[in-house]
Amino acid sequence: MNEVYCLDTSVFIKYLCPDEQEDLATELVSNAIFQRLVAPSFLWAEIASVLRKK
Repeated sequence: MNEVYCLDTSVFIKYLCPDEQEDLATELVSNAIFQRLVAPSFLWAEIASVLRKK
């Protein structure tokens, strides 16, 4: 049975932008790729907003 992962903006930002929790986010995203991955429909807008502020 496949597990479903719902990843939010905070996880993707830590995956995209290195910080002290980058390793945990990378592990989580890497494991989720082999499972069913779902995200809110507005995820990309949130990521763009956070990256613009950084």
